[in-house]
Amino acid sequence: MVLVGEAYKRGFPLEIPPSLWFNDLSLFGEIRINSRQIGPLGSINIKIRFVKALFGNVDELKGKSMAETTVDIKALFKAGAHFGHQRSRTDARSAKFIYAFKNKIAVIDLVKTQKLIEEALVFIEQIAKQGGTFIFVGTKLQAKEFVKKAANDTKMPYVIERWPGGLLTNYEMVTKSIKKMVKTTEDLAENKLDHLTKAERLKIEKDLAKSENIFGGLRELSRMPEAIIVVDATKEDIVIKEAKVKGIPVVALCDTNCNPKTIDYPIVTNDDSRKAIELIIGMIAATIKDNFQAKVEAKTEERLEEKLESAKEKKSTKK
Repeated sequence: MVLVGEAYKRGFPLEIPPSLWFNDLSLFGEIRINSRQIGPLGSINIKIRFVKALFGNVDELKGKSMAETTVDIKALFKAGAHFGHQRSRTDARSAKFIYAFKNKIAVIDLVKTQKLIEEALVFIEQIAKQGGTFIFVGTKLQAKEFVKKAANDTKMPYVIERWPGGLLTNYEMVTKSIKKMVKTTEDLAENKLDHLTKAERLKIEKDLAKSENIFGGLRELSRMPEAIIVVDATKEDIVIKEAKVKGIPVVALCDTNCNPKTIDYPIVTNDDSRKAIELIIGMIAATIKDNFQAKVEAKTEERLEEKLESAKEKKSTKK
């Protein structure tokens, strides 16, 4: 760690890792420093501007060590989470999450993104501790793989092909289709449809394939979810509208072309970056998994205590 003198003179006593100043500049595709042409003070001034672009407003970092702020933000930066949309496609209501525009491309303020992620994880932790159900939704190509993996790891339902309209607002009717799909699958596995003709079985199998494509990830959905996890709020606007009607909170990854005010827990980031999606969805999945495990352990402890108490009572009654 080194202390940058020019930054200190300007009132920013920041401890800057040398790797951040020099090695990562070319990696991040930002400006290249040439101290011979610019001079030492000029190069320091440019570096300060780079840190502002990376970490947001420098005033917010006064008195903080880089260890407190670089870990998550640097990972987000490497994942390309700071790239927004073109100025012409940017929603004005997302302006407060944009640090600046570079070559007509929005640069997302990752300090604010980090805060949004922390707020979302606190909410997810509370729901997970209560044993709540989450539905993961990500139908865009970049998100499908990571959404499915996160849902399977946490044993939660998911949608990666097409959102079944009315899943939340017309829950009972949609769940009938899911139950029918499950029953048909079981009947085929147990050879209960062998008495049908070949044409009839082919039709049933064809209909089942369509149902599997739409409802396959919802097989384990047994009740209305307590929260929805969405990748790309603009693309999944129907999901957000249904959740709003039913009063179900939504955690959504949204880009600068989205209105974050329509989302309960928005995470403003580059929702087209596979690495950014993997990173953030991975953090969400880990939070759910850890807190569900804690709930399971707490329940087992309670059961053991109850068994011990009942055993003591039986012994006392025998005496």
